[in-house]
Amino acid sequence: MYRKKYSLQVARLSIIIVVLTFPIISLSGTVHDFEISKSDNSYIVKNLNYSKIIFESNNASKSIQYALDKLSSKGGSVIIHSGDYLLDIPLRLYDNITLSGRGRSTKLLVSKNNHEGIGIICKNSQLVEISNLTVSSGNNNNAKTGIIIDNSGNINVYNVFAIAFAEYGIWMRNHSFLSEISNCTLAGNKKANLYLDNLNWGTYGNFIPNLISNCTIYGGGKGIECNYVIVLNIVACNIYQTNDIGIHIYKQSNSVLVNACRTFQIGSDAILVEKSDELNVTGNVFCWSIGNGIVVRNSAWGNISGNNIIDNGSYNPGGKNFKSTFNDVEEKMPLKNGVSLNHVRGYTINSNTIFNWNLAPKMLYGIYEDSTSFKNIIEGNNINYFYRADVLSQGKETIVRDNVSLGDVTHSETGNFSNRISINGEFKKGHKIQSYQPELIEELINSLK
Repeated sequence: MYRKKYSLQVARLSIIIVVLTFPIISLSGTVHDFEISKSDNSYIVKNLNYSKIIFESNNASKSIQYALDKLSSKGGSVIIHSGDYLLDIPLRLYDNITLSGRGRSTKLLVSKNNHEGIGIICKNSQLVEISNLTVSSGNNNNAKTGIIIDNSGNINVYNVFAIAFAEYGIWMRNHSFLSEISNCTLAGNKKANLYLDNLNWGTYGNFIPNLISNCTIYGGGKGIECNYVIVLNIVACNIYQTNDIGIHIYKQSNSVLVNACRTFQIGSDAILVEKSDELNVTGNVFCWSIGNGIVVRNSAWGNISGNNIIDNGSYNPGGKNFKSTFNDVEEKMPLKNGVSLNHVRGYTINSNTIFNWNLAPKMLYGIYEDSTSFKNIIEGNNINYFYRADVLSQGKETIVRDNVSLGDVTHSETGNFSNRISINGEFKKGHKIQSYQPELIEELINSLK
């Protein structure tokens, strides 16, 4: 409503006329924002501009999709209030749409009637935001993926919790570009929590960047999987207790930056890079991996610097921490490396701190380079607690210099020689070993989905 004042002077008497004008409202609801709420057994769609009920159904996905369809031509916002909403069909988004909830208490649950097994699909769209909601498999163990972003650009996924899907929490694919997934939590998604797939070129150019930032990822299969993804920044993400690789970069996923991230208690390698060039891994903490710290294969032009790479090849006997000893693990479990380079060319590995605590076994090598590698630089690294050597460099014309190392004991022991747990490199078998319980995280995920 707007007020307009007009002054009218008659003789010496001033009269002020106030005219009230109202905006024109389209009863079709095609250009307005909508809100969805639950009332008894109905899901109600209201137009936010005049709070009139324009649609209701006992099927949540029909009500939400009705609002989205009304915005298909010009865009707008759909706000879903707190509550549980069963999705019998995937929600399909259009250009210039914002789909948002009231926070994690807005729960979109992929029902068993949803034959595609998908929560939200954004395909061939621009300028879409998905924010402030949960998308979950609920009690549908066959639900496949929470959110799919397909051949779309300028997409923002913010503060979304995607949990317990049989395949992926979020799957961004097919030349999607200039998009950001940030401040999201992805948990217990069986293949990978975040899958980035075939992001390389498209209608608006080649190799257009995407950004993953400030995400928390735990449980499930891989943390972040990158398949043929060119120009990507992964920044400030926490990856915890995945059963598979923390970050997997492969199949010509060139020019990927991993910065200010942390992996912890990973069931395989912290980072695995295969057939992907121009890698930059700087300023991260990779800690407590059952596999190796960082593995690079068949790749060129990379920089791995300024990282803490900790507890590589750590055993996990299960049970509470410090309740098991080295007696409880297999005698010949294979030792792992801090950094492994296999057929790698033009890499710089410098200023990393690579070590294991004495609650884990030794590394085999701090840094290993095979004989097919070529012209790398390995310098200025500080390496502690290894079995064979700090650096084994077999590559042609590789430069190795100014690395500092200590093999038989950890620096945590050097200040107190009575606490040493190894004698001539052999474990005191009764010494306690670190351990974690993946079943507790699984219990948490089941309680939250």
